[in-house]
Amino acid sequence: MAESFIFSIAESLAAKLASRAYQEASRLVGVYDDLQELKTSLSYVKAVLLDAEQKQEHNHELREWLKQIKLIFYDAENFLDEVDCETLSKQVVRDYGTPKDKVGRFFSSSNPLVFRYKLGHQIKEIKKRLDRVAADRNKFGLQVIDVDRRGVHRREMTYSHVVESKVVGREHDKEMIMKLLMEPSLDDNGGSKHISVIPIVGIGGLGKTTLARLVYMHDLAVYVAKDVCQLVSSNTQDISENVLHLSFVENGLRCNSIKPSLQGARSILFPVNEVGASEAFLNAWVSNCKYLRYLDLSDSTCETLPQSISKLKHLRSISLCNNTRIKRLPSSICKLQNLQVLRLDGCSNLETLPKKLRKLISLQRLEITTKQSILPESDIAKLNRLEYLCVQDCDNLESLFVETRLPTLRTLQVSGCANLKSLPLDTHHFPQLETLVIPGIANEDWLDRSEDTNAVLRLKSIYFYGMVTLPHSLQQYASTLQTLVIACFYELEVLPEWLWNLSSLKSLYISECPKLKSLPSDIHRLTSLQVLGIIKCRELYRKYEPQVGECWPMISHIKHTYIRDTWE
Repeated sequence: MAESFIFSIAESLAAKLASRAYQEASRLVGVYDDLQELKTSLSYVKAVLLDAEQKQEHNHELREWLKQIKLIFYDAENFLDEVDCETLSKQVVRDYGTPKDKVGRFFSSSNPLVFRYKLGHQIKEIKKRLDRVAADRNKFGLQVIDVDRRGVHRREMTYSHVVESKVVGREHDKEMIMKLLMEPSLDDNGGSKHISVIPIVGIGGLGKTTLARLVYMHDLAVYVAKDVCQLVSSNTQDISENVLHLSFVENGLRCNSIKPSLQGARSILFPVNEVGASEAFLNAWVSNCKYLRYLDLSDSTCETLPQSISKLKHLRSISLCNNTRIKRLPSSICKLQNLQVLRLDGCSNLETLPKKLRKLISLQRLEITTKQSILPESDIAKLNRLEYLCVQDCDNLESLFVETRLPTLRTLQVSGCANLKSLPLDTHHFPQLETLVIPGIANEDWLDRSEDTNAVLRLKSIYFYGMVTLPHSLQQYASTLQTLVIACFYELEVLPEWLWNLSSLKSLYISECPKLKSLPSDIHRLTSLQVLGIIKCRELYRKYEPQVGECWPMISHIKHTYIRDTWE
């Protein structure tokens, strides 16, 4: 149930308060002493939480006590996040602020004295609430347990140590799982259906375990508890102020008819196809969600975002993917210094990216579709935490990053850019690049081998989709490449002989290559190969089907094989 997450939240809060970076930040904004007092109160409660969670099942009063603590912890998370927001804001003003910005900041609520007083008062109030609830712990006869030794639960509790900001590259999968948790489900008889198991399958090394931990840790995983997640439809009469996650399942909802206290909401999403947010929704709801972390406006009908979007300074993720109406984004979006994910893929009418993109100093993942012929590369290059970049269906682009260096980028995806002629794939431009994703490109010239043999990328994973044949340039990564995906090569009949020179290859996946007839007989030369996946390749499936295929003995030595004729 939902309360089983409380100890994890307490651990997370305690770890944050104890971290050197956070202590320095709290000193910088003048609330260090207040937070140390809160840390003491937190430790007093945390000591008995494990015992309380074990005894709560048969004690209603204890369950209610834990719920009160959980709500206090959520408020504490929000206020601690204020320190991060203020620190990041100071950094942006210091690095990019004009004299006008600095004067404006002094006369705003971000004035250091005003901020210190306001946040200090909020922290003291949290401490008082926590102390009041903690005073009741003795009447439950709770024992102090410092370490979680609950055998079967031990692995689950380690999920709390997954750092959400470090999970880059699986956000889309996480979104899909969260949507599945929140969308209305019907069984075959039209009744409601509970989700018991969600399988997470896919290519090794892509973070399935981390993904599972992240979603398990996420509050949406407690959907069955009904206390922090709520579906909103035309039949919704009221929304509890304790709800953290809202899932809108209908179009045309009358936003003004529902007036919840939404300040504590963490996420808003639209899990049903063709249900999206209108501008009226954004103005009526989003502007009230002060602590919103996740905003999914995929497939929405809005033509712009309100300038007030900048007030959502706790936002970590915004998705506008597949919005074909939006043409421009407000410049105020660049005031979201906590933003880690910005998805603009599929925004086919987006005329330009917002100016001053460089101010999104926490951005780790950026996905772009735009009509621009030249991207703001200098701004993108200043995003010092950017690890994942997707440039998709930008038909007017002819070159990318020819004179730009992206020092932190680890994953690059380029797809559907029909006129792209130049993209320098070398360590001069991408010194940390490890993963390259190339889905169906019309012009493969820019994939040619790097002329500078001393600047060859140290790629670990390459994903090729929808091409005619494998590019020869793949050979230059023979010493570093560990994962290769070949998908949707509908005309491919033979794999090149040089493929077996990839001496470091550990995982090879081949999917939806219907004309591919066989694997070379010398596949045994791939001595590092541990995983071979073949999915929806009818000729290969017939020959290499485990135990019965005529060529099965050729690959039976491989430690892990996944041979399927369908995705199921």
